[in-house]
Amino acid sequence: MKHPSGYWFAVFLCTQALLTAATPDSSSNVFSLLPKSFQKNPHVDFNVITEMTNEGRKAPQPAPGRPSYYLTKPGGFVQLGHGASARDKPPAVEQMERTMEKSLVESGYLGATKDHPPTVVIVYSWGSHSSPLGDDVSDPDAGSATPSTVSNEVLINELVERARLVGGDKFAQQLVKAMAEEGAARRATYKPREDPTGGVPAQPNIMGEGTGLMTRIFSPIERFREHSAKNRNLVQDAGGSVYFVVASAYDFASATTNSKILLWRTKMTVNSDGMSLMETLPALITAAAPYFGKDMPEAEILGQRIHREGTVKLAPLEIKSYYENSPPANAPKEGATPVKEESKP
Repeated sequence: MKHPSGYWFAVFLCTQALLTAATPDSSSNVFSLLPKSFQKNPHVDFNVITEMTNEGRKAPQPAPGRPSYYLTKPGGFVQLGHGASARDKPPAVEQMERTMEKSLVESGYLGATKDHPPTVVIVYSWGSHSSPLGDDVSDPDAGSATPSTVSNEVLINELVERARLVGGDKFAQQLVKAMAEEGAARRATYKPREDPTGGVPAQPNIMGEGTGLMTRIFSPIERFREHSAKNRNLVQDAGGSVYFVVASAYDFASATTNSKILLWRTKMTVNSDGMSLMETLPALITAAAPYFGKDMPEAEILGQRIHREGTVKLAPLEIKSYYENSPPANAPKEGATPVKEESKP
């Protein structure tokens, strides 16, 4: 039986999630036999990407001594994906507001006052985007769903949504392209070509058997995943479940009209495996502080250790990958160990 291309993509990411859960993180050399939920001081990776629109690039940017003034509007907590759990408990709105205000200051954004009217409105939401892939049995108490109750099309759409969250729109487009190429390759080489007369030897199926995973060297998705350590991390997170915060900045003059002008959008995610919303969401916003309103060509992965000692404390950030040219202004330096990645051929 032939499967749709989306099926193979779902199987691939599900398998990778299961494999990587039991193997070291090669990009950070941080490995523990204990799940993060049992670790006292787990090491986590935060994904941050800010996407600037053309209108945003034209607008005045904050600079030392010349801040931009804003109004904020919390959008609240949302749960996305068919693996969402009813047990997720987010931080209080007041805590999210305090953390967001503190972090925006670091990027040159100050709260509007009577003497300094706002030029931007920043709307932000937080929550989880969960995948049921890899679950064998649904948990009615947790409100989760399994792949058997969700169509392949829905699963793939949700995977693409998570890819947009963890790596940005450009990353998601590249992943969709690899997915399409994977499906086309499987349809073209589903079975070895054989001569029924036996006069011509069977032609080898270079893509692997249709019932198994495609040979790694010929798999478009595998090549995309192994292009860099960053891609490996982002693909893994897209295939699993994440917690996220998304902040969108709009031109203030257009905010009350039907033609709102988006200036920039910052997406912050962390793999939710073994973690809680309470400890990760404020940490996400704090880690992303230098990147609000900064035009980023690709996502950055920030490694950090969280200390669970009654209250969550954050160790210095470790920037795990850098831009081709230079990092944004005011990028975190404390504890950073710059390592420039080289893409594999």
